[in-house]
This record gives sequence, structure tokens and C-alpha cells, in this order.
Amino acid sequence: MWRRDGTDAWVLIHVEVQGQPAHDFARRMFAYYYRIFDWRTRGDELVASANPFAVVVQAHLAAQETRGAVEARQRAKIALIRGLYQRGYEREQILELIRLIDWFVALPEEQELVVRRALEAIQEEQKMAYVTSFERSYRAEGMLDGQRVTLLRVIRARFGVVPDTLEKRIATADQETLDQLTDRASTAASLDDLLIDTA
Repeated sequence: MWRRDGTDAWVLIHVEVQGQPAHDFARRMFAYYYRIFDWRTRGDELVASANPFAVVVQAHLAAQETRGAVEARQRAKIALIRGLYQRGYEREQILELIRLIDWFVALPEEQELVVRRALEAIQEEQKMAYVTSFERSYRAEGMLDGQRVTLLRVIRARFGVVPDTLEKRIATADQETLDQLTDRASTAASLDDLLIDTA
């Protein structure tokens, strides 16, 4: 599991209900363990497989291989999602597997916004309306809210405060205005540069 502060925390639980002793238990556990690592060298098979469990293994391996590497994890997450569409899964399968990938390959909010935009682009490329217009609108608003939160953090980090006028402007800004303010916030020499056209 990827914490928002960039550190990893793993909880692995294996549960079996058995009515009698299993003399080969240790050997079976060893087989489970080494088979997980065996798939590391069989990436092409996983990509080509239509079995949903191949996606589970891919997501698990991606989470392990990108520990502490946010940009690599972001790229891996986008590739995993793209693979769902290329496999030709039904809409419900895709949504469930996206939830699973999201849990395995969690990212900080800023990178999650990039992944969400990539998902929109993938859907357009594939010409597949897996997301209803209502869901698309809801998600788009969620992305804007995330961008607003990130922008406010950047401004506070750089200048120590966000003036009320600017905060109100950000709260109601559309995508184009938010993009302009975000670009300006990274290079502005002072708050005055950001307050231009915010009245």
C-alpha cells in the first residue's frame, strides 16, 4: 500500500480454513511464494492474457517494482489501465479492475490527477463510452477540486498565505483559468503577480 507521504506499508495475510492437518503445508506455502516471483520474468504473458487475474498479478508486481519511484509508478498505472481496454473487457469488468489497480498502485494526489486525465484520453482513443455522461461530469468536477487543492498548497508553500480574493477566484475557476494560475504560481515572483485578473 502506498501512503500519501510516499512511504510503503504492507500487510500480507494468508488465511486457510482446514479441518485436518496438512503435512505438505510448508511446501505449498513455498510454492505460492516462488510463483509470485516467477511472474516477474513473464511480463509478456501477463500482458497477452485475457484472464483478469493476470491484471491482479501485474498490479501487484508494479506496486513492488515502483516503491519510492512516483513517476515510474504513475507510468505503470496508466499502462495497466490502458491494458484493460486493449483486452476488450466489458464495462463492469473494467471499472472493477480499475478500482483494484487504484488500490494496489496508489499515488499522491498530484500524480492521480495525471492518471485521471490519461484515463479520459484512453477512453477517447478507444471510442468506448464506458463512463456515462453523468459519471464523466462528476469525475471532471472532482479533478478540478483536486487541482484547486494542489494550487492552494503551492501558493501557501511559496508565499505563506492565500489572500481571500485569490482563494475565492480559485474556488470558482474553470479548467482554463486553473491551468493559467497553476503555471503562474510556479514562476511568480510575488503574490501581486497572481492577483492580476483575479478580481
